Amino acid sequence: MITRCPCCSARDKGPNKFLCVECWGQLPLPARRALKRTDTRAMPRLRELYDQIYERVPLTEIKITP
Repeated sequence: MITRCPCCSARDKGPNKFLCVECWGQLPLPARRALKRTDTRAMPRLRELYDQIYERVPLTEIKITP
Protein backbone atom coordinates (compact mmCIF):
# COMPACT_ATOMS: atom_id res chain seq x y z
CA MET A 1 0.00 0.00 0.00
CA ILE A 2 1.40 3.38 -1.01
CA THR A 3 0.84 6.18 1.45
CA ARG A 4 1.42 9.71 0.24
CA CYS A 5 3.23 12.41 2.13
CA PRO A 6 0.68 14.92 3.52
CA CYS A 7 2.97 17.83 2.56
CA CYS A 8 3.89 17.19 -1.02
CA SER A 9 1.42 14.40 -1.93
CA ALA A 10 3.82 13.40 -4.68
CA ARG A 11 6.01 10.90 -2.90
CA ASP A 12 5.52 7.72 -0.93
CA LYS A 13 6.26 8.50 2.71
CA GLY A 14 7.06 4.89 3.55
CA PRO A 15 5.59 2.70 6.25
CA ASN A 16 5.57 4.05 9.81
CA LYS A 17 6.76 7.50 8.70
CA PHE A 18 5.06 10.88 9.25
CA LEU A 19 6.44 12.53 6.10
CA CYS A 20 8.59 11.63 3.10
CA VAL A 21 12.36 11.93 3.58
CA GLU A 22 12.58 15.19 1.65
CA CYS A 23 9.84 16.93 3.66
CA TRP A 24 11.10 15.50 6.97
CA GLY A 25 14.51 17.05 6.26
CA GLN A 26 12.92 20.50 5.92
CA LEU A 27 11.49 20.45 9.46
CA PRO A 28 13.53 22.36 12.05
CA LEU A 29 15.72 20.10 14.20
CA PRO A 30 13.77 20.82 17.44
CA ALA A 31 10.53 19.76 15.72
CA ARG A 32 12.10 16.52 14.46
CA ARG A 33 13.48 15.75 17.91
CA ALA A 34 10.10 16.33 19.53
CA LEU A 35 8.32 14.14 16.97
CA LYS A 36 10.77 11.27 17.53
CA ARG A 37 9.96 11.09 21.26
CA THR A 38 7.73 8.18 22.27
CA ASP A 39 5.85 9.10 25.40
CA THR A 40 2.28 9.95 26.39
CA ARG A 41 2.46 13.22 24.41
CA ALA A 42 3.49 11.58 21.14
CA MET A 43 0.02 11.64 19.54
CA PRO A 44 -0.72 15.28 20.49
CA ARG A 45 2.65 16.28 18.97
CA LEU A 46 1.79 14.42 15.76
CA ARG A 47 -1.57 16.20 15.69
CA GLU A 48 0.31 19.52 16.04
CA LEU A 49 2.40 18.61 13.01
CA TYR A 50 -0.57 17.67 10.83
CA ASP A 51 -2.61 20.70 11.97
CA GLN A 52 0.22 23.03 10.93
CA ILE A 53 0.64 21.21 7.61
CA TYR A 54 -3.07 21.58 6.84
CA GLU A 55 -2.90 25.27 7.85
CA ARG A 56 -0.11 25.59 5.24
CA VAL A 57 2.60 26.62 7.68
CA PRO A 58 5.91 26.34 5.80
CA LEU A 59 7.80 23.21 6.90
CA THR A 60 10.81 25.30 7.92
CA GLU A 61 8.60 27.27 10.36
CA ILE A 62 6.76 24.39 12.06
CA LYS A 63 7.05 24.34 15.84
CA ILE A 64 6.18 21.30 17.95
CA THR A 65 5.68 21.35 21.71
CA PRO A 66 8.44 19.23 23.31
